[in-house]
Amino acid sequence: MFLRLPLLTKTMAPELQGFTENTENGYLMAAAPHQSVKIKVYFTDDLSKVFTDSHESIVPTASQVTIEPGKLFGRCMIMCNEEREMMKSQPAGIPKRLKMTQNVNKTQDTGLDSNYTLDLDHFSLYASHLIITVGGEPGCGLDTAELKLNSSSFSGTIDAQLLDGTTAASLGLISNSLDNVMATNMRDADQSKKSIYIFPLASRAYGGSSVPLNRFDNIRLVLSFSKDSKATSVNVTCVGETTSLFKGGASSLAMY
Repeated sequence: MFLRLPLLTKTMAPELQGFTENTENGYLMAAAPHQSVKIKVYFTDDLSKVFTDSHESIVPTASQVTIEPGKLFGRCMIMCNEEREMMKSQPAGIPKRLKMTQNVNKTQDTGLDSNYTLDLDHFSLYASHLIITVGGEPGCGLDTAELKLNSSSFSGTIDAQLLDGTTAASLGLISNSLDNVMATNMRDADQSKKSIYIFPLASRAYGGSSVPLNRFDNIRLVLSFSKDSKATSVNVTCVGETTSLFKGGASSLAMY
């Protein structure tokens, strides 16, 4: 007797699962040769929280710290001359979608109100998520968050426990949570005074279900802070995409 058995297969997960859905949509330097891209780095005021050495007690000042250009890495794709000339010769230019962020920061030394509303009307990206950072006394954080578009609730009231690193993983983001980083004095002294949340607007980061915030005249983020400790600052970063037009050897962003 012969038995015909079905073939069993298993899908093997890639080693870098968070990078499997990334797309190549960077800045077209070949289409804008008269402009340059620069990265500006800001150091923390207290470098003792960054530079810690058990063998050295000397902490450098901000003026003594330099960054070697060769240590800042990026990915660049070189185009041939035919491709460059084709891009430059387009009469209507080349529209291209780029990943972009917008930011707002509010600080109040006496402490923010327990129920605080942020005005985000200037956000105009095709946004997939918001990064919310709350700073203040140790243990400060959020209780709830709600996003309102044109005075109507977009998300409903969301408990802050649902906006942790699990949300980042579900969006396809790499979440460098403190549990995955070795314990240092910096974490104990500085990170205990900050709480970071990911507020999703789409099912995936930079996905097709993102929200076009430029189509809304009124954007408000209602935050309810924890009453256990005082929050003195809140920083909201909108993450999404916008359109860049490469024309005449330069690029312009569609920002409103």
